[in-house]
Amino acid sequence: MWKHFETNFKSILNALSRHRRLIADQAAALHYRQYQFDSQQYKQERSKNIEYCERQEASEMQRKRLEVLQWFSAADTTDLDQEQFTYTRREYHGSGNWILKNEKIRNWLEDDTPVSSMLWLNGKPGAGITDEP
Repeated sequence: MWKHFETNFKSILNALSRHRRLIADQAAALHYRQYQFDSQQYKQERSKNIEYCERQEASEMQRKRLEVLQWFSAADTTDLDQEQFTYTRREYHGSGNWILKNEKIRNWLEDDTPVSSMLWLNGKPGAGITDEP
């Protein structure tokens, strides 16, 4: 009986082998389709994330820009503030003239266009700096 085993079962073994190859090929095709789908989904999600990040970055840059502009802008003054400044200038004539003697200030105030359109002054408010004699 064993000597006829190969002749009796060869066709069945060949059919099983073909069936196994077909299943493996089908599985590979399904994996490839899933890979394509996942790849497409990844690209779409990545594009959405990039667009979102770019919008967030632009929004943050605009917010920072407005903060800096507001910081650089002159303080809001009222008519009462202006009256107080005028009174102070009248009462303390010549106060603050010391700063006009500074070379950087004089260069900035010249009629020609200054090197920089912005002049940065810093110091302690009310530190008691008065005119030099």
